[in-house]
Amino acid sequence: MTKEKGTKGLAIYLFVLLALAVLLLCALWIFLGRYEINIAGPDIDEADAVSIDNPKREAFESFFLSTTPEYWADQWFRISSSGLDDYDSVVEYMDELFFSPETSCWRSIKSTAESPVYVIKNGERALAEVSLSKGRDTAWVAEEPVLLLQGEKEKSLLAPADCSVRCNGMLLSKDYIEKSGEDLFFIDEYKEIRENPVYWNAWKVSGLLLDPVMTVAASDETAIKETDSDVYSRLCASDITEKYTPKVNDFAEKLIYFFMNGSNLTAYNAKKVLNCIREGSQAEDAIRSIVRGVYLNTYYEEYTLDYTCGPFIQWADNCISATVSYSIPDVEEGLFGEIRVLLVDYGRGFEICGFNID
Repeated sequence: MTKEKGTKGLAIYLFVLLALAVLLLCALWIFLGRYEINIAGPDIDEADAVSIDNPKREAFESFFLSTTPEYWADQWFRISSSGLDDYDSVVEYMDELFFSPETSCWRSIKSTAESPVYVIKNGERALAEVSLSKGRDTAWVAEEPVLLLQGEKEKSLLAPADCSVRCNGMLLSKDYIEKSGEDLFFIDEYKEIRENPVYWNAWKVSGLLLDPVMTVAASDETAIKETDSDVYSRLCASDITEKYTPKVNDFAEKLIYFFMNGSNLTAYNAKKVLNCIREGSQAEDAIRSIVRGVYLNTYYEEYTLDYTCGPFIQWADNCISATVSYSIPDVEEGLFGEIRVLLVDYGRGFEICGFNID
């Protein structure tokens, strides 16, 4: 009798364990059926959730299928802090984000049965959050979406103070000037003799969805060009460029030869350079100091020199400059660099008065 009771008790115990295991598996199956974990990126912490079920899914899909790239572009311009993005470019970008094979929809971790919230994603990037609410006929309807995109693009540039600046074709107001009166002149010895010097303003735009395209224009017919990275300068008239390009090229050739043959007829080569520049200038002092104090252990009487004289920049009514880019490919591992040449007009036309070498 005791053995029968023990066997019966063990059977009941095993049955209870089996029942609990079945209940646990059912609960787990229901849980997994409702929640599919999404491994979110750092900007998607609110989207930790799952596939959408009917009839809420139908309401959400009905809303999403009614949207267009233009609709999402309009949503962006509603929240944009700058409003400077190019509309057509944003429309194209929204088409890529919202209507690509990578686009998916997830239930937000904030979602409840009474207040469903869904997140539209592209890959691991959260794009928008959409809430559902009961309509007048008690059917689920989508509310106005909340765009989750951030305007993180920005750009800065320097432009002459009297120039206008546009971002994606839109004229910028002075509110976008970070700093005014920047002086980029490169030889201190001649700052005080400048007549009507050119100063620069520092412009900056931020909060854009896409990389901006910025353009600079002068108030007159003067040509403006990007002469360095994000630095725009006023160019000299074409007749000035044509007149003084040969003078700058001749100086650059002789200066390079002087440095390439430091131990070969040094004084003679220096004299040929000095004949190109104004007496008593910074350029003359630089050459004479090299001849007096530095021994250049170079002797390359023959070499290949390639060079290009860049645009002439207007620094003041009486100060202009040109940059000569050069390369000497057949010397050791090759030499290359730039010579920035300053010309000043003391009343007899522009003369070479200064230089620096990069």
